[in-house]
Amino acid sequence: MIKDQILVKNMLDMINTLLEASQYLYNAAKNKNYNSFAIVSDDMHIAINSIYNTVIEIKKEENIVINVDLACENAIYSLQKIIKFSKSRSIKILDKIEFELTPILEDMYLQLYFWGSIYPDKNKMENYYKNDVAKLFFNKYIDEAEKKGDFKYDLSVIVLGYNKLSYTKLCIENLLKCIPQNLNYELILVNHGSTDDTEEYFKSIEPTKQLDLLKNGGSPTVIDRIVEGKYFSLISNDVIVTENAIENMLKCMESDTDIAWVVPTTPNVSNDQTIDAKYTNMDEMHEFAKKNNISNKYRWEQKCRLCNPIDLKKSSIWISSKGITPGGYFHTNNMMSFPDDKVSMILRRNGYKMMLAKDAYCHHFGSVTLSEEINSYEDENGRVGADEFYKSGRIEFYNTFGIDPWSKGFTPDYNLIKALQYNYKKDVKILGINCGMGSNPLKIKDRIKEESYSLDTKIYNVTDEKQYFEDLKGVSDEAYCIKDLSNLYEILNNMKFNYIIFEGQLDTCENVVQTLRNLQVYISDGGTIAMNIPDLDVRVELKKIGYSFTESGNWIIL
Repeated sequence: MIKDQILVKNMLDMINTLLEASQYLYNAAKNKNYNSFAIVSDDMHIAINSIYNTVIEIKKEENIVINVDLACENAIYSLQKIIKFSKSRSIKILDKIEFELTPILEDMYLQLYFWGSIYPDKNKMENYYKNDVAKLFFNKYIDEAEKKGDFKYDLSVIVLGYNKLSYTKLCIENLLKCIPQNLNYELILVNHGSTDDTEEYFKSIEPTKQLDLLKNGGSPTVIDRIVEGKYFSLISNDVIVTENAIENMLKCMESDTDIAWVVPTTPNVSNDQTIDAKYTNMDEMHEFAKKNNISNKYRWEQKCRLCNPIDLKKSSIWISSKGITPGGYFHTNNMMSFPDDKVSMILRRNGYKMMLAKDAYCHHFGSVTLSEEINSYEDENGRVGADEFYKSGRIEFYNTFGIDPWSKGFTPDYNLIKALQYNYKKDVKILGINCGMGSNPLKIKDRIKEESYSLDTKIYNVTDEKQYFEDLKGVSDEAYCIKDLSNLYEILNNMKFNYIIFEGQLDTCENVVQTLRNLQVYISDGGTIAMNIPDLDVRVELKKIGYSFTESGNWIIL
């Protein structure tokens, strides 16, 4: 937070004036009033430079984390191009004002407001998230479309380019070949401060919209302000889109009004979002994808979180004033660290689902641009590198959500999942006990769905770990928070389960054996109990009395 709040208010007022001036520029260009245009654009240039110089001095004096100076550089870069367009009387000038300069200024206001007058005051941040995010972040085109009940486009497709032009060309060429020809879509190309020929290449494509930023990371919310589709898809420049991938993602999205986010399977990504795919070149990859990308609802898998080199989002949830606008939440100094986890938490805590569409396969080369930024990351104390990048992000994530992003249940335990059988088809019940975020029961449900073609599975989660309770609700048919595990059996009553997954901490062999005996009463015929035993000494004692564990794992399965 900036010490001089009067100065912050004055700068915010100045940005509001710049937004009014941007609208004046648009009208002047539209009416071909270029004399007034020249006067106002010169005044805007002076005002943006003034804000830039002020922010630079503040950063020197207060050592504050704020990127408004980068936003100013992006605004000046955009304004200079607009001035050139005015002199050549280019028809591109109106789009550049509406879909580049204006949203850059709106983003500049948001950044200055949050970092300059809100962060890190916890009370102010709570009020900001509750009352300010939607009105500062929402997309006016989506709001208007929702009022009319008619979107300009079915889909906004956004390709993000930051250098690596050879990858960008492959990405766009394959996208244009594989996007459904009958789909009403807009193509938005975003140049994130590339120093190669990305900007000129984008121009040659003649997209619906082109956003050129001078500084990467200087205007993080600009993209979300300019889409006009009912759904929007962000595609990194190291992704190859394949035939039918987009169609199948759309089918998955439209299958349930609670679905907010869909990703396809890809290689070189974490979070169990890949499938077994063997190919040695792009022709073989497309042939594999063609066979894989056959629409199949049994291959749509709900996840506790998603990673997104390519994704599909529902605009009414992500960027409308009536939605939850998760992209408008600034939770950390290190905004690049754990971004997918943060967004996933916001979505699930608001009751929305995240889906992996395994019937959609795209190729991902693997963070060809992000890895460079991670390795060069420098924290506020001057420490550099990937370790500091993730350490900083974990601390900020925990301070925001009360949970470690690498804690229990964010991802399934694959030793467990591999060891289980999935031959049930009707009225399947899964009980999770202290399963953290609930990934293991959820993964079991989806394996049953995919392998047995069953949609008739229910998850019951019980926990005495209160920090996980709210997050379990979104992946459970029923969820219960109990005082301690002694209350467990009151909840279970006379229910029977096909699977019981126990991840509670039991620190003695006697406790494990007794708990297994107690739980057997609640297992249906042919059912399975799986218990996680992280304590090595306890495992040794259990092996002595005849219990066996999963290969390379901590699980007893009975």
